[in-house]
Amino acid sequence: MTTLRFDLKTQITWPGLVDAARRFLAWWQERLWEVLPGPLRAHATAAFDGWTAHLDGRTMRLRAASADHDDLVLDYDAADDELRARVAQLAPACLRRRVDVVIPPDQGLLRSVHLPAAAQQRLRSVIELQLDRLSPFRAGDVRFDCRSVDAPSGGEIAVEIGIVPRQRLREIEQRLGRLGIAVRRFGFDGMPFSFAPVEPRRTSHEKLQYVLAGIAAAAFLCAVVLTPILRAAEIDGLAADVGRLRGPAHQAVSLQDELRRAQAPLNAAASVLARPGALDILRSLTEILPADVQLTDLKIDGAAIRLSGYGSNAARLATLLRGSGRFAHVHLSGPVGKAADGRERFEIEMAAPAPRMRGAVR
Repeated sequence: MTTLRFDLKTQITWPGLVDAARRFLAWWQERLWEVLPGPLRAHATAAFDGWTAHLDGRTMRLRAASADHDDLVLDYDAADDELRARVAQLAPACLRRRVDVVIPPDQGLLRSVHLPAAAQQRLRSVIELQLDRLSPFRAGDVRFDCRSVDAPSGGEIAVEIGIVPRQRLREIEQRLGRLGIAVRRFGFDGMPFSFAPVEPRRTSHEKLQYVLAGIAAAAFLCAVVLTPILRAAEIDGLAADVGRLRGPAHQAVSLQDELRRAQAPLNAAASVLARPGALDILRSLTEILPADVQLTDLKIDGAAIRLSGYGSNAARLATLLRGSGRFAHVHLSGPVGKAADGRERFEIEMAAPAPRMRGAVR
């Protein structure tokens, strides 16, 4: 179980908040790292493997954070091309990622001072003001780091300071740069000091990431800027197309109305002309009626037909007319009577079939 303690009497300052946040993130990272399964931790170590270059006299020892890689010991005085080839062959990860460089403490200066306990909140700013007194170099010509050694005692704190000339760091950076190695930070061997590089150098992977990030940012900016413009242009284009089609559409509707008005008389005339004439009806009756049928009356009024006369069987005659398919609504309209010669007297009403109209406009 983890216990968090808060001192409500501590003065809250911006550097203090930053330091507290940094320490909290470091603590949280350690806790997460502890709960990771072994295989996943191995994959994470391989993915974020950090390398360290130890410079000791005339040798350079490249060491990986993971125990899977053996240390690579190189002659630091060898030619640049030879060293670069060996690094590219045996430790190519050093060329893709930044490397921490560890140098002997004798490459710089170590100082110890006692300061008032109140200076702990702004320790780096206080030390920076005293650099001219603590080293023979000007403050602008050095890189420095400092740390509090112990808890405040007697109103004072003990502070250790590491100082390195910028020129020395620049020489190391330029030499490693010729080997294709980019420096992330410097440090003293066996001491927790950290110095920023003088001339930060980008690795090839970082340059590629920056290029890709720039392209992505440009594409996103273009999408944000051009989307409304393209959408407005598309809407304007559609509005122009609708405007051009509005005239032909109105003209088509007008032509359709005129065609309907012109088609109505034509349909009426065609309906009249398509009806069977009196001669056609007489021809049909002559072909259908039996020889023993005698008509006494035939009336044709448009499509309505009425006939009367004598025949051997009035019901069979009505069935015969109905089954011919040439007349519709065939029925006996009056009573069937007997004539003196024994034949039946009949009255039949029917209608000529209505014509089928073709080509009518709807």
